[in-house]
Amino acid sequence: MAPPSWRTIKDLTPRTRVASSYMRALLQLSYRASALCGALALVCICVIITIQVIFNTIDKLMFLLTGEAIGLTVPSYSEFSGLFLAAGTFLALGYTFRESAHIRVTLLLQALPNQWRHRAEQLSLVVAIAMVGFLTWYLGVITWEAWIYHDVTSGIIPVPIWIPQLLMTLGSGVLSLALIDTLIWGPQAASDD
Repeated sequence: MAPPSWRTIKDLTPRTRVASSYMRALLQLSYRASALCGALALVCICVIITIQVIFNTIDKLMFLLTGEAIGLTVPSYSEFSGLFLAAGTFLALGYTFRESAHIRVTLLLQALPNQWRHRAEQLSLVVAIAMVGFLTWYLGVITWEAWIYHDVTSGIIPVPIWIPQLLMTLGSGVLSLALIDTLIWGPQAASDD
């Protein structure tokens, strides 16, 4: 049961209930779209690494058969994998938080009475909003600088660094949105639809 200070859609007037249900649908769509993009980034890592493993195997076989390796490689495969990992990690944060899939240390919370537990959770959400909000802002600043100065990666294939930084900024922004959503509506707002 939700603590009394967390609102539910059922508590609203009919007019605001409609607006709130549209907002809830939009929030859920943003969480799911971000998670899908994060999952696609992880799939890209798997594809790149699988292709590189196949190339390595072909290279080793050619060396055994002919005494000379072909030199097959995916250019900058480790760099691309790292960029996709950063993007995938950040893009999945908001959805993972809303689905309560993050590891939470609740040892202290379990020892508190219900009223204090709720206040402690709200305080931790406020602190998290401040920290993730700052992170989102700062990621936006360094993304903008990378755009202005045309920063690129130093691998075989130069990739504009603002692209993965932008994905990290978007993922951090979705996490900020999820934290604010949880502070206002509580952790189970999605089940109120």
